[in-house]
Amino acid sequence: MWSAEWGYKSFFSCCTGAKAGVVILFNNTFDFKTKRVYCDPNGRFIICNIQTNQKHITLATIYDPNDDDVAFFEGFFEQLSDFQCEEVVIGGYFNLVLNLDKDKKGGIARTHNNSVRVVREFMENLDLIDAWRVLHPDSLRYTWHRRKPEI
Repeated sequence: MWSAEWGYKSFFSCCTGAKAGVVILFNNTFDFKTKRVYCDPNGRFIICNIQTNQKHITLATIYDPNDDDVAFFEGFFEQLSDFQCEEVVIGGYFNLVLNLDKDKKGGIARTHNNSVRVVREFMENLDLIDAWRVLHPDSLRYTWHRRKPEI
């Protein structure tokens, strides 16, 4: 149903509950060939290899459970390491904060520390960066906020 509504190429990893489900949507003007796709059976992530303009790219989108679930990230990165392309792009919602000083304001200054450790290890091993943070090293902008109390 969603593919029909979008009208272009798309990959879905769905779940019957409201706490999961991810998608990668492609515009019909983007010329690419699909090489391989893995959809998490729990609807938490999708990983795909595509080829475009003579480049091989791994794309992934993720929606992490909101708890310190190290096994989830280990499973995700284990699947990701099977997809070996020149470039890797990961997007989505990780439900954790890599840098409490820059990426969180207000509320309790904590995150899912065990998951952060695993994510940082794989970032280093796979030579991944937080592209937004690299491009905006001093910016204090957030994906979610609340006015009262200010968080």
